[in-house]
Amino acid sequence: MCDYANEQYGIEVFFREFPDLCDKPFDAIGSMRNMAYMAAIRQGFEFILYVDNDCLPQKDTLVALIKSHVPIVGPIIRLANGQHYDLAVPRLENNKGLAVAGSTLLTCLLVRTAVFLPWATGGFWGNAIGDDEGYHFDKLYGIGHQLYIQTNTQVIALTPPHFPLEAVWPERLAMARAKATDPVEVKWPDGWPDVRRLVLLK
Repeated sequence: MCDYANEQYGIEVFFREFPDLCDKPFDAIGSMRNMAYMAAIRQGFEFILYVDNDCLPQKDTLVALIKSHVPIVGPIIRLANGQHYDLAVPRLENNKGLAVAGSTLLTCLLVRTAVFLPWATGGFWGNAIGDDEGYHFDKLYGIGHQLYIQTNTQVIALTPPHFPLEAVWPERLAMARAKATDPVEVKWPDGWPDVRRLVLLK
C-alpha cells in the first residue's frame, strides 16, 4: 500500500510500527495513538493513517482515502468471518461514494494531522476504558470536524471488535449486553495485538 502510493502517485510515505506499551489489555492504547500523532506533527507530516495489525488494506486504500479530500475518513470495515457488528454508525452500503458517519472503528482511519493541533501536546485519545470511538468522534465534531466513510473502499478485519470491558470488567459488559435489543455474543482473542501500525504522509 505504501509502495503503491509512492511509486504510482509520488506520495512521500513513511511506515512505522509501534510496539505494544500496554501493561494490562488496552490500558495504553490511547497513549500510543497520542504518541503517533505528536510525532507526525513534530516531523511535519500532513496525514496520519492509523492501521491496526489485524486488518488487510488493499494496495490502493491509502490513495483512495486521500482522494476523498476530507480531514477525517475511513473505509468500510468488513469482517473476515462475514458477520457484521455495526462497525459504522449508521450502517453503510458499499460503493455509494463518500458518506457522513457518526462513528466507526479505528481499525483503519486517515486523519489530517492539523486536526490534532488543539491537542498538540497529547491527550486526545483516551485509553480505551470508557473512551469509545463515539466519544472521540464527538470531541472532533465539537471543534468542527466531521467523520466521513469512503464506501467505495473496503478493508477486511481479521478479528471482531475488541471490548475492553471484556478483559477488565466482564460482569459490567455482560450487563450491557443483556440490555441490548439484539446482543451479539462473540469470543474475543486473548490479550491484545503486539503492535499498532500507522502511515505518515507528507
